Amino acid sequence: MELARTSSATRQTVEQRAATTAQAEARLASAVARREEAAARLAQTRIVAPADGVVSRRSALLGSVTSAGQEMLRLVRDGRLELDARVPELELASLRPGQSVRVVHGDRVVMAELRAIAPTVSAETRLGIAHVALPHDAGLRPGMFARAEILPGDAPGLTVPQAAVLFREGRPAVFVLQGERVALRPVSTARRQDGVVEVTSGLAEGERVVVSGAGFLSDGDRVRVAEGR
Repeated sequence: MELARTSSATRQTVEQRAATTAQAEARLASAVARREEAAARLAQTRIVAPADGVVSRRSALLGSVTSAGQEMLRLVRDGRLELDARVPELELASLRPGQSVRVVHGDRVVMAELRAIAPTVSAETRLGIAHVALPHDAGLRPGMFARAEILPGDAPGLTVPQAAVLFREGRPAVFVLQGERVALRPVSTARRQDGVVEVTSGLAEGERVVVSGAGFLSDGDRVRVAEGR
């Protein structure tokens, strides 16, 4: 405006130059916005792992479009492996995190630890999942199958031979000897190891149970105890 007052330039020229400056500033702001948008889009193309590890499986391919919640990569976090052991629902209550677990894969035996127990049970199989944390030197790989033996603690308990435990109406039970007859007794079981089963309720210490041929008996049947038994 000073140039216009001193007649060094016309008002029209000043206004044109001001408009050109405003247009340049608008183009600069638009360019900055496009740059920020491009940077945001570029950031969305980067997949950042939450921790160090090894990619065990890749589901997404280069250039593919994924939806929210779709698995793209499977990561073995910090090189740790876990065994998902299937456990009958009636035995889940006796398990506790921290219990020792013997994992057998062929001739290899690995000592591991029970990390956690899944909160749900499969409605089809009636099996729950016990997550067993394997040591780094286990020598096992994802996808392998192994057998897990969850070892009991040192707490004392009442046990019976595994052959004495039957399943009637979906519940464990034993035949208790009462004189010359047997009575079917529902029981609650817990840990199993080396051919014996822990009984947590339904049976008192000292009661005699049928082991041989228990599956052929009915409640109230008369039996004869073999000598030496």
